[in-house]
Amino acid sequence: MESSQIKSIRARLNKTQKELAQLLGISIKAIHSYEQGWRSIPAHIERQMYFLLVNQRGGTNQKRKECWQVKKCEVKKECPAW
Repeated sequence: MESSQIKSIRARLNKTQKELAQLLGISIKAIHSYEQGWRSIPAHIERQMYFLLVNQRGGTNQKRKECWQVKKCEVKKECPAW
């Protein structure tokens, strides 16, 4: 995966660098470094990015319930999935 691809995927997911870092369990500096091409993207991060992209709601006809509705979360704004 190239740096331009990670920027493109982040844009399609509509996430900030901070939100994406939280979802992937890495630092914001790591995301910034990947996007700038300063560091190579590890295979496990690449897999997680593709997983997030595949599970995006875009092309499905079925309406999914949001995780915070299923789990009845009270702290939605602190959750990276929100």
